[in-house]
Amino acid sequence: MPNTFKKLRAAYEYYGDVIKMVLRSGRNKKGSVEFDGSNLSMKINDATVVNTTEDGAAVTGTLSASGAVSLSSTLAVDTINESTSANGVSIDSVLIKDGAILSNVAAVQGFPIWNGVDPSDWITYIDDFINPDITTISAGADSTLGYNIVSDDVGTTGVEDGLGGWLEVASGGTNNNETYLASTNEAFLFDTDKKFVFKCRVKLTEAATDDANWVIGVSDTASADFLVDDGAGPAASYDGAVFFKVDGTMKIQFESSNAGTQVTNATLATFVSGTAYNLAFVYDYGNGTTGSITPYVNGTAGTAHAITIAGLQEMHLVMGVKAGDSNAESLMVDYVAIAQERR
Repeated sequence: MPNTFKKLRAAYEYYGDVIKMVLRSGRNKKGSVEFDGSNLSMKINDATVVNTTEDGAAVTGTLSASGAVSLSSTLAVDTINESTSANGVSIDSVLIKDGAILSNVAAVQGFPIWNGVDPSDWITYIDDFINPDITTISAGADSTLGYNIVSDDVGTTGVEDGLGGWLEVASGGTNNNETYLASTNEAFLFDTDKKFVFKCRVKLTEAATDDANWVIGVSDTASADFLVDDGAGPAASYDGAVFFKVDGTMKIQFESSNAGTQVTNATLATFVSGTAYNLAFVYDYGNGTTGSITPYVNGTAGTAHAITIAGLQEMHLVMGVKAGDSNAESLMVDYVAIAQERR
């Protein structure tokens, strides 16, 4: 027997229904085990390390096991660290390692990451605005950009130089002058059994303090005055979900809409002129009758919106800008990415 244990001595104490075994080394108390008929606790130097009841056990400190640990209920922890350096942590064959998910299929804010999985299981659309060589464009279907353009004055709309490629959606310099770019076809739908994810990165530098109006997202409506004049926000009736900002405010807002039934978060995030924002939302079909749409700004989730699925129509990708005064405004879009389950 190791010398450490030879020095330990045990004494038993009884207090009514409680039995307590005290472990001592010489005159110094080293630990104890206490049982009161329903609860068993173990302490080292008066600090509880294990506390058990009929409902389960709580461990304070590090739990080490050389074999399997089996639980019949929920494991609740704040942090899981790898045991062997550089091995990562595997959960049901999903490997999490060095801040990344390495798996056959995983998701970041619901966006699919594939490795050996059939990509045709997802409808995907990504535009990085790298290739088009734009010299002049005009309202209507534009084959070079690949979008339908609704505009009073396209101004400087086109693909600009910049790391990763940037699309400039520009208005003219007249109050309520507007430009929208929309995917030619309505290829997306908030369906009863298919998840949907939208992501983009946008930036706008205000021409005059807080006058700009802009919008980006998905909508079955992509016509003139989708952003209503004089800072009134998106149309009163459409099917979709959009991020937007209106004249006279410096807030990023988010709205979901089934025809005229709309839920709007008017203070999702503070908007800073000239700052790029990563915007995303995740649609979950829920029970197939009522879905939910959760917006994200720079990775931080906002309040989820409930949306009735019945009656929703197919949608365009839409992005646009509207002048709030006599200054041209330009919404800069780094990329847009959409993924939806196909089957």
